[in-house]
Amino acid sequence: MLIGQFPPEVRGGAEMQCWRQARALVKRGHRVTVLTRWQAVGTPRWEVRDGVRIGRLGFYLPWMAARRRFQQKIKNYFLKKPSTGPEPMLDGVEPTRSAPQFRNPRWQACSTWLANASFIWDVLWLCWGRRLKVDVIHVHMSRWMAGFGHWLAARLSVPAFCKEANYPPGVSRSDDADVVPFKKKWMARRRECRFFAMTEAIFSALVDLGIPAHKIFCVPNGVEMPTEIADPASRTCAIYVGNFTQGIQYKAFDWLLQAWGQAVQSEPGIQLTLYGAGKTEEWAAYAEAHGCGNTVIFAGPTSHIWAAHHQAGFLILPSRSEGMSNALLEAMASGLPVIVSDIPGNTAIVRDGIEGLVVPVDD
Repeated sequence: MLIGQFPPEVRGGAEMQCWRQARALVKRGHRVTVLTRWQAVGTPRWEVRDGVRIGRLGFYLPWMAARRRFQQKIKNYFLKKPSTGPEPMLDGVEPTRSAPQFRNPRWQACSTWLANASFIWDVLWLCWGRRLKVDVIHVHMSRWMAGFGHWLAARLSVPAFCKEANYPPGVSRSDDADVVPFKKKWMARRRECRFFAMTEAIFSALVDLGIPAHKIFCVPNGVEMPTEIADPASRTCAIYVGNFTQGIQYKAFDWLLQAWGQAVQSEPGIQLTLYGAGKTEEWAAYAEAHGCGNTVIFAGPTSHIWAAHHQAGFLILPSRSEGMSNALLEAMASGLPVIVSDIPGNTAIVRDGIEGLVVPVDD
């Protein structure tokens, strides 16, 4: 398996699905090796966890990450200014639009190029040099690494699969800001992969892009089942689970807090607990501005989400863009009813009035 980031450094949806699938395959008797980028010197380059062999590759990558952290500290020190809002995109910019992309200085681009080149070199040294026996390559991202994975698979005479977790499909996008050797070649080659589409909507979108239907397999995300089911009927509070490092064009934090500000007007006793990594101070101020600050708790990331389900009456997922949310699947596995936006990733698993409520996005 190839993936750009991996736990414990990053615990996003794609990373956790990769980890779950790897462990599930090991339990079925398969040999699984996950190759990811080495993010920090303090993490082991090679380890075996739950039978999964994990290799963190790219000898130059940790030094680039350290340089970025140092650069950000210097930038924050000299450009520090009082906070004026939860996100620059909230003022005068449509929330569904992506944040503007900025070009890095040339020396920074060279550093990133070298870092990614070191990752590619390490993968080639392992796989092409036959130091790692490969039967199939599964790439958990549809950007440049998918094209590289397909090229490598062709050299090894093995199949390559790419998981498409985005809607609209990420394979249709050409705005990958990463600086990588032979990037144009990798980006063009992505469509040669076989694809795992999480929903029928993603399947249809891939077909519309010209990818043959026989090369696409509709395989939804999966989660472990909890040992005990929650009792939502005895609870009145709501929970939200999401990554606050992502923008509102994806997670719709602004819409959530605006709607919650209206909800507490008619139900003063309800409470909303938000779980997820990222800075939340400005979102707390945003909640105050919309009249719900004293009913909202920013609890930060948690590794005990099942326990949080047992304290909740329902889950809210107002995303503007989502593939198939792990948080949603986990909540439903616990027996929680849900309130979700009507995007394809949500409506693929939630029927309005049955598993929960489906509402128009941004309403």
